[in-house]
Amino acid sequence: MRRSSKFSNVLEATSHLSLEEKETLLEVLRHRTVEERRKQIKQEIAEAKREHTAGKTKAASARRIMKDLVK
Repeated sequence: MRRSSKFSNVLEATSHLSLEEKETLLEVLRHRTVEERRKQIKQEIAEAKREHTAGKTKAASARRIMKDLVK
């Protein structure tokens, strides 16, 4: 099943929920999303630390980083 089809099915299923159930679903989804993002950030930090330990990074000022980002 394609992703957009799954999404459509979820939206259709939620249309049959009561208002209270929809509000609860929103709370659960927000909580899960926050937790997933925290895990992602934790993994990114661990990877950055590994790169730093391996000497793959170098020190830079905030000004230099911003300059590099806008290139």
